Amino acid sequence: MIAIKNTTAVVACMMALGSANAVADMRPNSLWDFITTMRSSLADINVATLNRAPLKFQLDFQNEYINFYRADDVAFSAAGKVTDIELRLSRDPQEKTLLWVSHWQGACLTLNDIKQHYPVLTITDTPRGHSENEVTSYTTPAGASGEAVTFSFTAKAPDCLSDLIISRE
Repeated sequence: MIAIKNTTAVVACMMALGSANAVADMRPNSLWDFITTMRSSLADINVATLNRAPLKFQLDFQNEYINFYRADDVAFSAAGKVTDIELRLSRDPQEKTLLWVSHWQGACLTLNDIKQHYPVLTITDTPRGHSENEVTSYTTPAGASGEAVTFSFTAKAPDCLSDLIISRE
């Protein structure tokens, strides 16, 4: 009887430690750690491998070509969080179409802050004067698997990061 209790206690302890690691993985220290994790995990993701992503995505809706997924917000232990996380994947598992979008909430991150982590950026979008919600976007070069990171700033708050996008060419 004592051996069963000890075994049960050991198994329960191991499960608790495993759960703690899973929670720790979901609470990155900073936006920069999160981008690195997401960028590498999205490198080979498709509808068949979505369950390997570090976030739990739920199917929101779909059309003939694309599945639209949502995930819960991710708060960082350092400060801030990404919200409104959306992932778009081609329904064809052979297709590499990917678009991951989220919004930044937290302290103002300037273009200079971003350049400390991503020094090579190209302007990929500019406001056209139709709305204060239009953005100026700066994109990194694509990585080995074709993923690029885009940082967007709205016309109404041009000095602070608004949106973050990871896309595959």
